[in-house]
Amino acid sequence: MTSFNLAQQARTERLPLDKLLEQTGRKGGGTPYGWHTFATRFQCWFKYHLSEHLKVDRYYSPALAIGTLLHEILATWYSTSLGGDPSGPIEEMLAVCREHGYEKAVDETMRLAEAYLGYWMLPEKKNGVWAPRKPIRDSKQIVISRPDDFFSPGTEIIAVEEMLQTDTPFNYTCRMDMAVRRRDGIWIVDHKTARALDGSVTDWALQGEILGLLWLAQKKWGDEVKGLVINLIVKTKVPKFERLSFRLRPRNIKMHVDAIQALLEIQPIAEKRGWPRTLTSCAGVYRCSFFDFCRDKIVASLKHDGKLIDIDENEDPSGQGAAEDPPPFGGIEWSME
Repeated sequence: MTSFNLAQQARTERLPLDKLLEQTGRKGGGTPYGWHTFATRFQCWFKYHLSEHLKVDRYYSPALAIGTLLHEILATWYSTSLGGDPSGPIEEMLAVCREHGYEKAVDETMRLAEAYLGYWMLPEKKNGVWAPRKPIRDSKQIVISRPDDFFSPGTEIIAVEEMLQTDTPFNYTCRMDMAVRRRDGIWIVDHKTARALDGSVTDWALQGEILGLLWLAQKKWGDEVKGLVINLIVKTKVPKFERLSFRLRPRNIKMHVDAIQALLEIQPIAEKRGWPRTLTSCAGVYRCSFFDFCRDKIVASLKHDGKLIDIDENEDPSGQGAAEDPPPFGGIEWSME
């Protein structure tokens, strides 16, 4: 049995978390013309063809589930006004996730979320005694203040989990985690998680996702947009929190837009050539999730209900089979199995 078929059997039957959350009324999900679709084309045309045209399902990813759920928890936290309590909706969402087999994702997500929210509740001195900061409630137990700096005086949350989009000069969409208005202007906020705090996660000033967010935010709010803030939660044994910020640079945004326009101009060539495989990111520390499709010579065929079919290129159409060529130089042929 090929590794493709094994991978098919290994796929979880559980409903993808973003789809599950959509059923509960959450926005969730990706965007139809988001940066990830362009990034995939930059990486490999065949991978783009498999995911966008043949709709090959993504394998269940614990990291993806945790990131999705964490975003929903923070969206609930920040979209709940000071007069309300976000704990009820959050608990309901977590209960649904547990019922559908996401217990481990819920546990890890809450570990990270509590660490992030706990960062804003660091002890402060009151009457000479250190005490943790807590939400302040009035006599009716209504929250009138939270320790998070996005709820501080002079700061207004103006958007949470909002879809930004444009069709000029091409279709482009992105989902913005949050936008806040301060005295100096509007700042876009993006929540991220990372395994470690190093250059791979701190040098995001030229990353396509960041530039795309700023580009669409500027189209919506104009020169009020000053930059982007990243709330980074590091998934160490004891979770850490870091905040990174990037000011809007028109030159970098123009570079981003020009790169995508160039990509779209050569797409007809890639389509004509049968969506060629790039083969530059197939294996490595983070191996391509479609690696098995290429390794096992899976042929994408639209003649079979849009499904992938496993074809042995050495097989005789008559069914009798055909002899394979001997390995070169009389050696043993290396196998990737």
